[in-house]
Amino acid sequence: LAYMLIVKTGAPPVAILEDGRPIPDGAIFNRALAPRIESSESGATIVATLDGAPFTSGSSISTDGDHHLRATATDDLGNTGTAEARFTIDRTPPAVTIASPANGATIDADRVDVTGSHTDAVEITVNGRTATISGSAFSAAGIPLELGTNAIVANAADRAGNSARHA
Repeated sequence: LAYMLIVKTGAPPVAILEDGRPIPDGAIFNRALAPRIESSESGATIVATLDGAPFTSGSSISTDGDHHLRATATDDLGNTGTAEARFTIDRTPPAVTIASPANGATIDADRVDVTGSHTDAVEITVNGRTATISGSAFSAAGIPLELGTNAIVANAADRAGNSARHA
């Protein structure tokens, strides 16, 4: 009968996964998440925290804001592996408001400059044309008009892909 001994010096691997893939550092989501924490080493003890509080693998995270998920896997010898994910949940759409021209205005031109304000938008279009964003303001020059009533529509999108519209 042979005497067997296993030597192990490495930490157990641990991964933080969303939909089966690692969460990229700095990722932005416009939906709730339910991250799974896994280790390929059987018998490893996994402990996780979300924003410093205990976290259970597979629990839903739905609060808007920045989050830090940290997980450790510890084997029977005390070796510890660590994984971290920093991400943002943003389910709030941006706001966009047309300030000029005034709603219902009558003008004597075939083009109009449109200005307005926004919060959290990274892209704004006015009647399909890209607007210029400067701080919390936007402008779109020379929007074509037809004789008669014209709709002016501003569409905004934020960095998470949420969208808003003002017409």
